Amino acid sequence: MDISREQTLNIGILGGTFNPIHIGHMELAMKALKQFNLDRVYIMPNNLPDYKENHGIVEGRHRLAMADIACMGHEAILASDFELKLSGYTYTANTLTMLHEMYPLVHWYFIMGADSIMYFEKWKKPEVIAGLATLVITIRDDLDYSSLYEKIRELEAIFSGIDIQIARIDNINVSSSEIRQGIKSGKDMSDSLPEGVYSYIMDNHLYQG
Repeated sequence: MDISREQTLNIGILGGTFNPIHIGHMELAMKALKQFNLDRVYIMPNNLPDYKENHGIVEGRHRLAMADIACMGHEAILASDFELKLSGYTYTANTLTMLHEMYPLVHWYFIMGADSIMYFEKWKKPEVIAGLATLVITIRDDLDYSSLYEKIRELEAIFSGIDIQIARIDNINVSSSEIRQGIKSGKDMSDSLPEGVYSYIMDNHLYQG
């Protein structure tokens, strides 16, 4: 990360497997960047994510390369290999703790989907995450999220001082699993991927069998 220890910045983190990164991921990053006036957003691929089976996840170097390609032309949205360089499983609490120690003046915004916040208290050390970052919950404009707001009130009662913000995004109906399945079956999935990513997948024979 190109940050000095003395810098006071507002930085978003969008973590995930990114297997592969798609246009929906970039929409999340751009929305958070603009709505919360962030200085930058880091796309941060996981290293051996603990919350899903590792089968079918391509090597970190490929996921990072695709994220790099996706970020081209976005000056304030950057790919980061921070978690990929860690050994063992990736935990958000550990990542945020290390980042806070390295860059104590940065205000971190952790960007996550509405589905993830519904079981946030079951994450590893949720109190650490709540204490080190503003949680940005992304929700689609076309859905009713009354249950989400109930969950937010519940978390606010559990974790003192937790800061949860909402970012409404356009309805982009795309998922990495559907992209992988489409590529495996021979479909052209370029419309669901940032420019250049589909060519990288084809050139490196990813997800094709």
